[in-house]
Amino acid sequence: GYRVTAVDESGVAVAGHSAGAFTAFSVAGLRVTGEDAALRDERVKVIVPMSMPRMGDIVPPEGYDAIGIPVLNVTGTCDASLLYRTFPRHRRIPFEKARATAQYLVTLEGVNHDSFSTTSDDPHHALIADITIAFLRGFLLEDAGTRQWFDDAGSTKVSGTGLTIERQ
Repeated sequence: GYRVTAVDESGVAVAGHSAGAFTAFSVAGLRVTGEDAALRDERVKVIVPMSMPRMGDIVPPEGYDAIGIPVLNVTGTCDASLLYRTFPRHRRIPFEKARATAQYLVTLEGVNHDSFSTTSDDPHHALIADITIAFLRGFLLEDAGTRQWFDDAGSTKVSGTGLTIERQ
C-alpha cells in the first residue's frame, strides 16, 4: 500500500460530480438560502464542479458572489438529471452567476450526466481527465502556458475535441 508522510495543505483542489459539485462550490464559498455564513475552506485554491444540479430554492441569485478562486465548470450537451429536474441549460447557471475572474465552462458534445461517473471505458473519460488535469496544472500549479491556453480558448470550440470552453 501507499503511505503518506506529508500533505501540502496550502494548495488544495476539490472536484465533484452532481451533488459533489455542490460540495465543491460550498468549500469555495457558495452561500445558501437562510445561512449567514459560507463553508469556505481557505486551503481550497481551485474547484472543478462537474454537472452542478439546479439549486434554485437553495442557492439565491447572489450565492456565487463570494467565490473568488478559479473554477472549471464541466458539463455535457446531453447532461440531464430527472432527480434534480435539471437540464443542460441549468448546468450553465453557476458559470453565468459567477462574478470572479478565472471562471470557465467546458461543455462536451454528446456527454450525459452518467459520463462523469461511469467506469473508465466510457469514451469521454480521457477528454474529461485531460481537461481537468490541464486546468489543475494551469491554476493550481500555476503553469503560465497552460493557463494561457484556457484564456485563449475561452468562448470557442476547441477544434477536433468535441468541447467548447467559455470564460468569464
